[in-house]
Amino acid sequence: MSTLPSWRAAVRVWRRSIYIYRRTWALNLLPNFFEPVFYLVGMGIGLGGYVGEIHGMRYQDYLAPALVVSNAINGASFETTYNLYVKIHFNKTYEAIVATPINMVDAMLGELLWAVTRAGLYGGSFALMLLPFGCLTPWGYLRLLPVILLSGWLFAAAGMLFTSYLKVIDAFSFFYTLLM
Repeated sequence: MSTLPSWRAAVRVWRRSIYIYRRTWALNLLPNFFEPVFYLVGMGIGLGGYVGEIHGMRYQDYLAPALVVSNAINGASFETTYNLYVKIHFNKTYEAIVATPINMVDAMLGELLWAVTRAGLYGGSFALMLLPFGCLTPWGYLRLLPVILLSGWLFAAAGMLFTSYLKVIDAFSFFYTLLM
């Protein structure tokens, strides 16, 4: 058996995650969408009213791209920490997956692809919302997409690595305190 990942098998794990997500998308997407909106309104517009413009840039325009990437990072990190831990230890999802022709390397690659997809959904949808308000230009949106996906990949990989060594769910506070 090869330890190189099979993209076909990884995509099957990714599609399984999409299938499950389609049933709960509103519960998953909406809180992650509104959190940065509230932060942008409070800090960007509220505090931005006192700060004013800095070198010709509104404070909310300065803050908005960071909130987009932060939202993507949170989505990817949560997927590969708490959600992955529950799949491994409580739902026993991976015991069922490795009973098929899909091996653990393929399953982990599929989970990584799914976490990057979630990062893209969270960051990309929030960035789209910023376009009509002038906090982000269409060109800025296109330049921000690779940053969203790469930062999602980086934090998803870090979360997956941390989760693979975790014995108790309470230890996630170390990950979120040190890396987030």
